[in-house]
Amino acid sequence: MRIVLSISLVLYHNDPEDIKRLLGSLANVRTAFRLYVVDNSKEQNLASLFQGDERIVYEHVNENLGFAKAHNRILKNLDNQFKYHLIVNPDVYFDEDVLSPMIQYLEED
Repeated sequence: MRIVLSISLVLYHNDPEDIKRLLGSLANVRTAFRLYVVDNSKEQNLASLFQGDERIVYEHVNENLGFAKAHNRILKNLDNQFKYHLIVNPDVYFDEDVLSPMIQYLEED
Protein backbone atom coordinates (compact mmCIF):
# COMPACT_ATOMS: atom_id res chain seq x y z
CA MET A 1 0.00 0.00 0.00
CA ARG A 2 1.41 3.37 -1.04
CA ILE A 3 1.80 5.81 1.82
CA VAL A 4 0.11 9.08 0.83
CA LEU A 5 -0.08 10.74 4.25
CA SER A 6 2.71 12.09 6.41
CA ILE A 7 2.05 13.48 9.85
CA SER A 8 4.32 15.70 11.89
CA LEU A 9 4.34 16.04 15.66
CA VAL A 10 6.55 18.37 17.69
CA LEU A 11 7.09 17.71 21.38
CA TYR A 12 8.44 19.73 24.27
CA HIS A 13 8.06 18.19 27.72
CA ASN A 14 4.54 16.95 26.92
CA ASP A 15 2.33 14.80 29.11
CA PRO A 16 2.91 11.16 28.09
CA GLU A 17 -0.82 10.44 28.57
CA ASP A 18 -1.69 12.97 25.85
CA ILE A 19 0.75 11.32 23.48
CA LYS A 20 -0.60 7.85 24.28
CA ARG A 21 -4.13 9.07 23.42
CA LEU A 22 -2.88 10.48 20.12
CA LEU A 23 -1.05 7.25 19.27
CA GLY A 24 -4.18 5.26 20.16
CA SER A 25 -6.16 7.42 17.75
CA LEU A 26 -3.62 6.89 14.99
CA ALA A 27 -3.77 3.12 15.56
CA ASN A 28 -7.36 3.25 14.25
CA VAL A 29 -6.44 4.99 10.97
CA ARG A 30 -6.90 2.77 7.91
CA THR A 31 -4.95 5.04 5.57
CA ALA A 32 -1.24 4.21 5.46
CA PHE A 33 0.76 7.01 7.06
CA ARG A 34 4.19 7.87 8.40
CA LEU A 35 4.47 9.85 11.63
CA TYR A 36 7.51 12.10 12.04
CA VAL A 37 8.25 13.23 15.58
CA VAL A 38 10.70 15.94 16.61
CA ASP A 39 11.25 15.98 20.36
CA ASN A 40 12.58 19.35 21.51
CA SER A 41 12.75 18.24 25.15
CA LYS A 42 16.04 18.25 27.04
CA GLU A 43 15.60 14.62 28.10
CA GLN A 44 14.51 11.67 25.98
CA ASN A 45 11.77 10.67 28.43
CA LEU A 46 9.20 10.30 25.64
CA ALA A 47 11.26 8.19 23.21
CA SER A 48 9.96 4.85 24.49
CA LEU A 49 6.42 5.78 23.43
CA PHE A 50 7.47 5.59 19.78
CA GLN A 51 9.56 2.42 19.75
CA GLY A 52 8.48 -0.69 17.88
CA ASP A 53 6.29 0.97 15.25
CA GLU A 54 7.87 1.16 11.80
CA ARG A 55 5.39 3.92 10.83
CA ILE A 56 7.06 6.30 13.27
CA VAL A 57 10.30 8.22 12.76
CA TYR A 58 11.44 9.76 16.05
CA GLU A 59 14.16 12.38 16.39
CA HIS A 60 15.39 13.89 19.65
CA VAL A 61 17.12 17.22 18.97
CA ASN A 62 18.04 18.09 22.59
CA GLU A 63 17.15 21.76 22.16
CA ASN A 64 13.96 23.74 21.84
CA LEU A 65 13.79 24.57 18.15
CA GLY A 66 10.26 25.87 18.58
CA PHE A 67 7.04 24.70 16.98
CA ALA A 68 7.46 26.13 13.47
CA LYS A 69 11.18 25.43 13.04
CA ALA A 70 10.74 21.81 14.16
CA HIS A 71 7.84 21.23 11.75
CA ASN A 72 9.82 22.92 8.96
CA ARG A 73 12.71 20.55 9.73
CA ILE A 74 10.37 17.62 9.07
CA LEU A 75 8.79 19.14 5.97
CA LYS A 76 12.18 19.95 4.44
CA ASN A 77 13.23 16.31 4.69
CA LEU A 78 10.03 14.85 3.19
CA ASP A 79 11.11 15.82 -0.33
CA ASN A 80 7.58 15.49 -1.82
CA GLN A 81 7.36 11.78 -0.94
CA PHE A 82 3.76 12.13 0.25
CA LYS A 83 0.67 13.56 -1.36
CA TYR A 84 -0.76 14.95 1.90
CA HIS A 85 0.71 16.22 5.15
CA LEU A 86 -0.97 16.78 8.50
CA ILE A 87 0.43 18.76 11.41
CA VAL A 88 -0.89 17.57 14.77
CA ASN A 89 -0.48 18.77 18.31
CA PRO A 90 0.32 16.25 21.05
CA ASP A 91 -3.04 16.73 22.76
CA VAL A 92 -5.12 15.89 19.66
CA TYR A 93 -7.06 12.65 19.67
CA PHE A 94 -10.17 11.17 18.07
CA ASP A 95 -12.36 8.19 18.90
CA GLU A 96 -12.65 6.84 15.36
CA ASP A 97 -10.77 7.05 12.08
CA VAL A 98 -11.43 10.58 10.87
CA LEU A 99 -8.33 10.80 8.69
CA SER A 100 -9.22 8.13 6.12
CA PRO A 101 -12.54 9.81 5.17
CA MET A 102 -10.71 13.15 4.82
CA ILE A 103 -8.10 11.61 2.51
CA GLN A 104 -10.84 9.88 0.52
CA TYR A 105 -12.69 13.18 0.14
CA LEU A 106 -9.51 14.91 -1.06
CA GLU A 107 -8.87 12.12 -3.57
CA GLU A 108 -12.39 12.26 -4.98
CA ASP A 109 -12.91 16.03 -5.12
